[in-house]
Amino acid sequence: MDAIKCMNDQVFHPRIIIEDNVHAEQDCQIFATNLVHIKKNVTLSSHVFITDAEHEYRGVEHESILKQRLKCGKTIIDEEAFLGIGVRVIKAVHIGKHAVIGANSVVTKDIPAYSVAVGNPAKIIRKYNHQTKQWEAVSFDTGERYEVFDRSL
Repeated sequence: MDAIKCMNDQVFHPRIIIEDNVHAEQDCQIFATNLVHIKKNVTLSSHVFITDAEHEYRGVEHESILKQRLKCGKTIIDEEAFLGIGVRVIKAVHIGKHAVIGANSVVTKDIPAYSVAVGNPAKIIRKYNHQTKQWEAVSFDTGERYEVFDRSL
């Protein structure tokens, strides 16, 4: 875990909050400049990286991207979420309750509760329908549901 208090000319007030019963496997990394909040009963598989910041890159007058300012936000992972092996969670995203992020996915946008997301960048492929009590596939293009999965799977 790295709580970064200053970098170049920026000063930060980092907080890393990890609630009860979080399971983190080997080689997980957390990098915070503002807030990373991992709520209770979350599972982090091995080699997961979570951050609340990203380097600015547009200032071509600097010799290095590392000398440019960091853009900071809040990264929140809600209860019961599961992050697969090698997942990368990038600045200022909110992963909802009981969301599943597939192995080696890169999360760059919010993932709603009771969703499955995969890929680079991660896209939602399934959502849980609380009325039918089944997981339903979601079209990449439209975000609309198109197939019902057997809940026994």
